[in-house]
This record gives sequence, C-alpha cells and structure tokens, in this order.
Amino acid sequence: MKGLRPWEWLCLACILATAVFLRTRDLTAFRLSPDDGQYLYSARLHELPRSTDLAQWIAEDRTWFGELVEDWGRAPNFAKTYQHSYLHQFLFRDTYRLGLSPITALRGNSAVLGALVCVLLAWFYARAFSPRRHVGLIAAALVAVSLLFTFYSRTGWGQMGCTCFAFATFALGW
Repeated sequence: MKGLRPWEWLCLACILATAVFLRTRDLTAFRLSPDDGQYLYSARLHELPRSTDLAQWIAEDRTWFGELVEDWGRAPNFAKTYQHSYLHQFLFRDTYRLGLSPITALRGNSAVLGALVCVLLAWFYARAFSPRRHVGLIAAALVAVSLLFTFYSRTGWGQMGCTCFAFATFALGW
C-alpha cells in the first residue's frame, strides 16, 4: 500500500494481528456442524495421503476435479460432492496435505481469508480514497473485531473465502 505513513503501517499490523488472533484461537474448540462434515467429505480428505509430492497432488486433484465436473448439476439428494465453495475445498485439501488436522485445515483456511478481508478493506480505501485512507483503517478495525465476521471466519463453511474473493474482485475492478 503505497504511501502509508509508519503509524498507518503499525495500525494495519495491529489490526491484522488482532484479526488473526481472534479467528485462530481454539479453532477446534466447538462442535462440527453438518456443513463442516459435508465440506470434509466433498474435498475427500479421508482419501488424501499426507505428502509433499507435488506431482501426486496434481494427479489427485485432477481426479477430484473430474468428480466435481461429473457431479455438477445433480440434484442435491443424489450429488456425491458438496456443490459449494470449491476453491475453499481445494485450499484446505492442500493445507491438510501439509500436515494440519482436518478440522484445523478446514477452519484455518476460513480464518486466514477472514483476516485478509481486513487488509483488503484498508488497501481498497488507501487506493480509492487516498485522502480518507484513515476511514479504511477504521473499517478494517471494525471488521477485525466484529463478532459476526469473527464467528464465520472460525467456521469451515466458506463464507469468508467467498467474502474475501468477492471483495478482492470488486476492489480490482474499481
């Protein structure tokens, strides 16, 4: 973010640290929901071996993508996959492969993307409304501590991934 003053960088770092802390603290402390289970099953985490072999990852992902394409548009009662937030499912497949537990991989992905919404908000204001970039910092701070944003960032449901990527798309289009 070009042109930020040192105190603004410090504020942004504190906002991001607060957002990450609130979103990642005790991620596995609460019960799984049916949606969590649907995401884990649809991403086929139960079939994924842990490895660092990138060629193996690509082969497994090609098979998984083929299954998603084949399953697309089936009635929900007959679908083998959870036809929702495929990018979210793809990202937590990789974090699982790198060693995170299934629940931490699922929810950690949402937590990181939820914290990034704060940075995107501050970045957008700094670029689009440079004289009022302090408003972006205030908005980012409010999102960082918002109970609703924090709760959804701590679930594995994919809302924060959707929010993050939708906001990034909007900001880049602006």
